[in-house]
Amino acid sequence: MYMYERYDAKNWSFWRCLPGALTLLVPRFLMMFFSTILLGLTVNILMIGTTANDKPLSSVRRGCIQFWVKFTDHLHAIFGWWVYCTYEYIKCDYEEYLGK
Repeated sequence: MYMYERYDAKNWSFWRCLPGALTLLVPRFLMMFFSTILLGLTVNILMIGTTANDKPLSSVRRGCIQFWVKFTDHLHAIFGWWVYCTYEYIKCDYEEYLGK
């Protein structure tokens, strides 16, 4: 016996789950697909005129790219996976491990 075993699974019907799955899956997939393509196009537009191979990006360009990546990430999380992302910045003290 498994810890999270469902005993009512034998009563489930594939055809009863299909309408809900299709009405939710297709729009979510299309939204995630097109927002990813839009992110790629936006980053390509923001990278016009840079030589990113030999030096770091400017702070304005880097900030714009970070904004669009975080925005797309939140969009995918909320509408694609139905979760909300939060960030917690933790200051780590490694002196104990470095022997100082």
